[in-house]
Amino acid sequence: NHPVVQSMPREGDPRPTRTILVGPPSLERHPACPHKQIFLALKHTMPKIHRALGLSVTYPDNWSLTEDVQDDQVVGFQIQSPATAFLSVIGFDPSTSPEQAIEQVTQLISVDYDNVESENFSPQDASHPGMLADSIGREMYFYYLDMLVHTELIALGLPNQTILVQFQAEDSEYRSLERVYAAMLMTLCESIESTQEGLAGEPD
Repeated sequence: NHPVVQSMPREGDPRPTRTILVGPPSLERHPACPHKQIFLALKHTMPKIHRALGLSVTYPDNWSLTEDVQDDQVVGFQIQSPATAFLSVIGFDPSTSPEQAIEQVTQLISVDYDNVESENFSPQDASHPGMLADSIGREMYFYYLDMLVHTELIALGLPNQTILVQFQAEDSEYRSLERVYAAMLMTLCESIESTQEGLAGEPD
């Protein structure tokens, strides 16, 4: 499968953007709160649920959904905020390792934008859900026009596919939505756990 990566809106794109004045990007991570508490606090704001790729994710009522379809099969989907933020989930063939998935998406972003800064991180060390203990992550920063854009990539290998999750937004919106992103990510991880438990319970 070829990854379908959503980037920032180009000139003429009707989606609203926000202009900010920023200094040099910082690669310092900000620890998140416990995900179960976040989800419970935000559950009433996320009434929608989308199921695809054998997974499901809950998301806010005012976010919109699009799917990427190749050969009549869903290979990914994006959930877009009213502004610049989006959560993207891409399914790769299981022969593609999490490292390869991260590199493919990184290369696509680097082709479109100059001076991309990136740093690897361990999702399990950033208070992400336990399902991500074996995943790998990468944070990226780049400028689009005069906006500082913040992207987080997390890739996880499953028995039947490799999943890559991308959360991206203009930096100040990214920071304002970190709790929402964490809650969405938790619901995605819970669906992965449920799927894996179901596969483990099937007879050989």
